[in-house]
Amino acid sequence: MAYFRDQMWSILFASLLTVLLMWVVYIIMGMVDKLVITPLRIKRIMNRQGVTGPSAYWVLGNILEMVKIGRAEAKKDMKTGDYDIMPHVQPYEAQNCQAYGKMHMWWSGWQATIRIANLDLIKQVLAKDVFTMPQIQFQFASVLMGKGLITTEGEEWALHRQIVNPAFHQEKLKAMVPIMEKCASSMANEWEEKVKDGGGCVELEVSHYMANVTADIIAHTAFGSSYEKGRKVFEHQLSLFKLTLQGLQYFIIPGYRILPTPLNIKILMTQIHISRSLKEIIQTRKYMVNMTKNASYGNDLLGLMLTATSQKTQDVKGGKVHFGMQQLMDNCKTFFFAGYETTATLLTWTMMLLASHTTWQECARAEVIDVCGDGDHPFNANMLDKLKMVLRIFCQSI
Repeated sequence: MAYFRDQMWSILFASLLTVLLMWVVYIIMGMVDKLVITPLRIKRIMNRQGVTGPSAYWVLGNILEMVKIGRAEAKKDMKTGDYDIMPHVQPYEAQNCQAYGKMHMWWSGWQATIRIANLDLIKQVLAKDVFTMPQIQFQFASVLMGKGLITTEGEEWALHRQIVNPAFHQEKLKAMVPIMEKCASSMANEWEEKVKDGGGCVELEVSHYMANVTADIIAHTAFGSSYEKGRKVFEHQLSLFKLTLQGLQYFIIPGYRILPTPLNIKILMTQIHISRSLKEIIQTRKYMVNMTKNASYGNDLLGLMLTATSQKTQDVKGGKVHFGMQQLMDNCKTFFFAGYETTATLLTWTMMLLASHTTWQECARAEVIDVCGDGDHPFNANMLDKLKMVLRIFCQSI
């Protein structure tokens, strides 16, 4: 009896050991496929199509080289009058474009990424219903924006786009112009007071004011009557952005985001605070509409999204998916990050260019006074179409 019992235990142990070894082999084979075989296969396929790129380190890809070149360039000052900013702002991408063409491949860890600097190809990509985002970039973006329009893919992205699109129709945006004009006028009045107090001349940090007025406009157009609460949410989103940048270099480490590091805890607490605040704003808006029996949620971006999503569902991967509270919150976050940094930077850069080219500055000022008057009557959306010179200046700045 004891002999058979020993035999059974031996067989059981051997079976468990075999299963364990098979599992280890399976994991190793999966890692080899993911880290070696698949990258090599992708590289061969892209090279056959004429898409090449810099050689990459195993697992780390080109990230270390990109960081090294970026830090070296950041220590240099831009020469006055040198407006070719690409080599200064994104030196690694600029070098690769010069060496490998306007469509080339680089490696974000073990994931291949196609860089496109060709305008026609960019338009094709943006017009497609399906696109994929590299894993590391997706992790970074999802920390900031959740699963909004920018971070979703495939049919889910198409649904988000369908829901959000009406908020950006030209007539809807024109209706928001008075709010934007009010924010800009408030900033201009503050500048006038500072100039007056300074005896006719004062030095201003323009980027600070451009950032503030952009955040004010987004908060007003996104949340309307809930502007104050929306502004505080955006301030927390800026804090989240800065915290996430601190940990960006560690995102390539598997499982790093779930480690209870002080930085990750700060990020988590900030995310929770943002979500709670946004949920409160959305629930308050819904409650007010239900109480007043009003058919409209408002003409701000949040109201337009709520109107579009009140009865919107769509088949996604065989099941009904509702565009609910979480999706609303994530797209509110997306509005801020998509519109804040880009707009504030463009305004600051354009003002710097106008300060360097006073002739164009005078032409723009003359056109604005001619079309809009010298502050003697309110600005309206119809005036925008007549500001041809201002439009040309912004296009050239971009």
